Amino acid sequence: MGLLKGAGIAPHPPILIPEIGRGNEEEARRTIDGMNSLKNFVDKLEVDTIIVITPHGTLFRDAISLIVEENLNGTFTNFARPDIQMSFSNNIPLLKEIINEANKQDIPVVELTNEKYNVELDWGILVPLYFIAKEKNYQVIPITYGLLTSEELKIFGQVIRKAVKKSDNNVFILASGDLSHKLKEDGPYGFNKAGPKFDDEVFDIIKKAEFNRFIDFDMKLADEAGECGLRSFQILAGALYGLKIDTEVYSHEEPFGVGYMTAAIKINENLNDDKRKAIIDIAKFSISKFLENGERLSEEDIESIIDKKIFRELKSERAGSFVTLHKGSSLRGCIGTILPVRDNVIQEILNNAISAAFEDPRFPPLSHDEFKDLNFSVDILSKPEKISSLEELDVKKYGVIVSKGFKRGLLLPNLDGVETVEHQVLIALQKAGIRPEEVFSLERFEVVRYEED
Repeated sequence: MGLLKGAGIAPHPPILIPEIGRGNEEEARRTIDGMNSLKNFVDKLEVDTIIVITPHGTLFRDAISLIVEENLNGTFTNFARPDIQMSFSNNIPLLKEIINEANKQDIPVVELTNEKYNVELDWGILVPLYFIAKEKNYQVIPITYGLLTSEELKIFGQVIRKAVKKSDNNVFILASGDLSHKLKEDGPYGFNKAGPKFDDEVFDIIKKAEFNRFIDFDMKLADEAGECGLRSFQILAGALYGLKIDTEVYSHEEPFGVGYMTAAIKINENLNDDKRKAIIDIAKFSISKFLENGERLSEEDIESIIDKKIFRELKSERAGSFVTLHKGSSLRGCIGTILPVRDNVIQEILNNAISAAFEDPRFPPLSHDEFKDLNFSVDILSKPEKISSLEELDVKKYGVIVSKGFKRGLLLPNLDGVETVEHQVLIALQKAGIRPEEVFSLERFEVVRYEED
């Protein structure tokens, strides 16, 4: 199983490279120091592949572009230094898996070959790799974001993480991009009051490790600020979604009227894996205990089974949850609560696991012989929000709730075989016993899904 080992954010002005010039000014020097700190961070992660998201490759309005050539090369010829050259090998197996997963999620991608496109690495890739990768033999996957919606870019980030998990690689994701270009009157793009506001907002998001805020970022503010990094950060937000992370900002400067930020994102992989295992164990041991003697686990039992820190975290959290059981590829039970009805999420999972195994009316009660063949997943739900039309749904991101009077039906997001919003709503209506031609209300919600390996 591959691992997403860490991530980073880096600016990409070629003037930061000492051989090209202007890199000795004090603010620029602090940015260079930040880039060197990021290099040291990557060195310690023991990664073999760096995925770089750039604004400056072949850009499409309606698709993400990926270079599929095995050999990757670039120079600084456009900056009067053709002698500064860099070469990398592409991680083709992982790249193909990213493309495969993107196709499954209906995220449009364009595969760039040297027969049709200029596939030379651009400065959005070369500048950060000049600092991070010139001394090590990393494989590199270059990706140019498209002008897609923030939700699509988020999903593409999740695509990357899923592909990495299927691979044998240890991967670092680098989101390349400058902040506002309009920070000083004497800068190349002048000054706009949106510039400092944009930079302050991005700094706050990264400092607090609240990357989901990038998805709903004010695009008007971004446009007025004249930035080029936001969409890189939105893809990164998708890749980090649901993970426990820590961030460290190494530098945040504006030496030439343009915002440059260098930051490292540490993924607490053990904590994330431990939390996933703990949540699955709560459901699994709950059913096992009930099969054994008809008794339900207590919170004290759970405290003795899972990590104490995770136990305290889950005990302090209230949320709806769904426990889903599969036997092979077939559903074997699924019961949940839309809103929290118990004291904490531990209690929600304990009770919903029992209900999924023994009280789902579509199936007979679970037998001892079946238990060993089960696969478990647990969904933790966000609070539902009312919406007015299907246009506010996204079959991959949002679950849906339909209601009419006392009738209510729910369908989780991102389910196999459910490809459109219309199909998702139709299934929810069928579950609720509501006819499609009736007037009904809509709500949407998000989930964090924990699955067995």
